[in-house]
Amino acid sequence: MISKSQITCCLFVVALLQACTTTGPGGLFGKKSPHELYGRQLISAGLNTTNLGRSWFSVAQQSLDNPLSVNIPFIETGYFPAEKVKAVAIRFDAKRGEKVTVKLSKKPATGFAIYIDLWEDRESADKKLVAYADTVGNPFSYEIDDSGTYIVRLQPELLSAGQYTLSITSGPSLAFPVKNGKMQSFWGVDRDGGARRHEGIDIFAPRSTPALAVADGTVSRVGNNNLGGKVIFMRPAGKDINLYYAHLDSQLVSSGQQVSIGDTLGLVGNSGNAISTSPHLHFGIYTFGGAIDPFPFINPVVKQSPVIKSPLNALGKFMRTDNREVTLLGGIGSAPAANTSLTNQSIV
Repeated sequence: MISKSQITCCLFVVALLQACTTTGPGGLFGKKSPHELYGRQLISAGLNTTNLGRSWFSVAQQSLDNPLSVNIPFIETGYFPAEKVKAVAIRFDAKRGEKVTVKLSKKPATGFAIYIDLWEDRESADKKLVAYADTVGNPFSYEIDDSGTYIVRLQPELLSAGQYTLSITSGPSLAFPVKNGKMQSFWGVDRDGGARRHEGIDIFAPRSTPALAVADGTVSRVGNNNLGGKVIFMRPAGKDINLYYAHLDSQLVSSGQQVSIGDTLGLVGNSGNAISTSPHLHFGIYTFGGAIDPFPFINPVVKQSPVIKSPLNALGKFMRTDNREVTLLGGIGSAPAANTSLTNQSIV
């Protein structure tokens, strides 16, 4: 049987040889996730021809093909045994504009490596790797570009054992544009007796309340129009969207100006066709395909993962229950669906 020390020795030799033949900043493999790099090392060391190595690759794919569906925020605590090859995959829905954050804690903190990656589960194409922890076990965040289904996968190195706690949360990818502003009119509601739909969110605040930059970026246009009155368009750095601030009482920036998150762009008012309403900011987001719902981008409510209240001291240990020995093991392969509660917390 292959021991962990033998695997470590093989991978060390392979890594040393690769380091000697690296030709650029991308290395021999280019930009690869830690999970992919570990898999390449297993192949280079010939361990993929062993039952243990083949199982590692097989379980990795099986977990992606059969993930556990949950709602976020979500938290799970589980255990990976050294004597079995395991992986965990969690599937959830996310909306464009949200920022998903994945965090992992583990015991022991060292000598127990877990690879974490995030996949987009596309219906008409293969799953797409979109993000991962650059350093094994480090938290990471990802801004959702396409509404849909996503999968977080965890897999430890071969012969590694320990406890893990995974949490997945989501929040806005942009800051809120009006301090203490109240959202009262949302995307898609009727306008002009049903002749058109509301293409944004109205955020009410006292007149002359600052309208703030929700990201670093560039003011693309400052102007006036019949519907929006005094308006400002802003382009966040690195994003293919334009932000629209309308019904302003005054504009305090100029076209082409660079701004930072939190800078005042203008003051809240009721110019344009909002002259008969209370002062508010109409905030919209436009893409090359037209207007999109801005709510997931700025929703200030960030739900935290629930606290796991079940005892964890039995994870990975043999217990006697009703005269039969059972063991609590982590991973998709051994955890029944009942181990995930309706409150989006799990112990496996």
